[in-house]
Amino acid sequence: DIAIVRKSPVTHKFDYAQLSRFGIEEMSLPEDSVFINPPFKLNREYKLILWGGVITVIALGLIITFLVRTMIARKKAEMNLRESETHLKTVLETIPDLVWLKDPDGVYLACNLKFERFYGAKQSEIIGKTDYDFVEEDLADFFRENDKAAIKAGKPRINEEEVVYADDGHKE
Repeated sequence: DIAIVRKSPVTHKFDYAQLSRFGIEEMSLPEDSVFINPPFKLNREYKLILWGGVITVIALGLIITFLVRTMIARKKAEMNLRESETHLKTVLETIPDLVWLKDPDGVYLACNLKFERFYGAKQSEIIGKTDYDFVEEDLADFFRENDKAAIKAGKPRINEEEVVYADDGHKE
């Protein structure tokens, strides 16, 4: 009838400073030993806070890496766009024919030097205006009809006609 105690109810307590003084290692002591005055260990006391900080730093590093890569890609795209625009302007300016670009409402978006001579105005004065601002109404109507036909066809059209240049009055 006597109860058998398999686990001792006694708690072994050791002063950490004295263990260190005598060179006794923690591993040589009983399993359930309690240490008095142990050294402060940051990872033991603030484990969750430390892991949260590490995860936050990693996440911020990934975000910064993503943003830097995005910025580099954007700069490269902007540079390519500038090169493309320069190339297009060069082609536009060197074509010996009248070249212009309008929106679906007939408002000028761009033109070349030869076209500037046709209207006798600089590109900056032409952009944002329509044919009605430069020629008689019946000729502007004719141009507008050709514009609508090109829009309907979905491709540029070629119109051969005699052109009188406003800057010097010569005909082509």
